Amino acid sequence: MSNPGFIYQAFGLGLAAHIITNTKFKRVVLVFDKALKSKEEDALFSSLKKELASSGQLFHIYFQNVSKDPNAQIADYLAWTLFVSCERGNQTWISKLPKHLQKYSWLDLGT
Repeated sequence: MSNPGFIYQAFGLGLAAHIITNTKFKRVVLVFDKALKSKEEDALFSSLKKELASSGQLFHIYFQNVSKDPNAQIADYLAWTLFVSCERGNQTWISKLPKHLQKYSWLDLGT
């Protein structure tokens, strides 16, 4: 499926559901890359706001360009290593990660 609005919404609502059921945070901050059209961004914001408001948690939702943010670059690389591992069965890039990042069980999904 190539509809970025749908993908962001599915991911965002899944993340919101996880936050609501598995955390006890008083405040939640969600930051999304500014890759959506304004209309898609508004729809995502509305659905997340509705979902998170029901939890009683304080929340902030931001859309910003993260292409030069070092944390986003790290997250992108970690996601890419998992993708390569799952799609191709190639553990090369995961093995190049620092040892403290290799220990997380989500990295073992591709093995």
